[in-house]
Amino acid sequence: MRIPTLTAIALFSIHGILHGQPLGAPVSFEFSGSLQQVDGEAGFQIGQSGDIISQLTYEVDATMVGLTARAPLSPAIWLRGELATSLSGDGESEDLDWENGTLTDVSISQSDVDLSSYSILIAYSLAASESLSLGWVAGYAAFTYDFSTFDTHTTVSYGEDVDDFDEGNVSTYEVEFSGLEFGAFVDASLAEKLLLHAEILFTPSLSAESSALWILRDYPFEQEADGIGLRFSLTAEWELRENMDILFGLRWADFNTEDGTESGIADGVEPYSDEAIVPEITGEYSAVEVGLRIRL
Repeated sequence: MRIPTLTAIALFSIHGILHGQPLGAPVSFEFSGSLQQVDGEAGFQIGQSGDIISQLTYEVDATMVGLTARAPLSPAIWLRGELATSLSGDGESEDLDWENGTLTDVSISQSDVDLSSYSILIAYSLAASESLSLGWVAGYAAFTYDFSTFDTHTTVSYGEDVDDFDEGNVSTYEVEFSGLEFGAFVDASLAEKLLLHAEILFTPSLSAESSALWILRDYPFEQEADGIGLRFSLTAEWELRENMDILFGLRWADFNTEDGTESGIADGVEPYSDEAIVPEITGEYSAVEVGLRIRL
């Protein structure tokens, strides 16, 4: 299963060249703020040896605000840190259950969604001219989804078509994807005041950690899985004033972890630990961004 998401916007970018300046030109300390509209999904599967018995998918529609600080360490090296959190978010969760390969239960619940992310990255420019810069980036980033579901509409129950609606809280599910990232970037000055930035980041050892509570069944559990992550960003910056830019961006990311484990207390009674029953925990998001950058 590939879960498209979540989905936050790749808020992680370092510039190797600013505003058409040559590599050796002084670079000032910077702050920026932005709003991002995020669309995506996150979720997981339960089962063993290709026999999937349950699949949870959480859709996301959220607005995030991001704050960024960038400090030059030398004319060719920059350090950047970023925090982002959702102002609002909602969506739906779909719960599918199988028995012996037959779909037995289908239910859809409403969701409240909180998203957050942080990153710390360093960039080094390998080559530059007055209009072009190429380089690499490396660092650490984490992205967290936090879901609370309620008001369930069941359409299939024990293999029979139904139309049942239950009000009230159903479950909570929180998952964090994190790891070290490595990548490359290119900056191109397309005009006197226009800069285009493209960046790709790869996480070769992505970690997914989740915790959940099925409220009605008093069923808490935790999951862990490892895999890979890939993120891409494309940003255009227009210089409004000598120390101020407006930016527009597109972001996409994919988190894919497999062969995970789960620990918990089934129905609040039977504890279990490190069961290899999680084929995957995944997430994906895409987003658009608009913001303002100020140089001090």
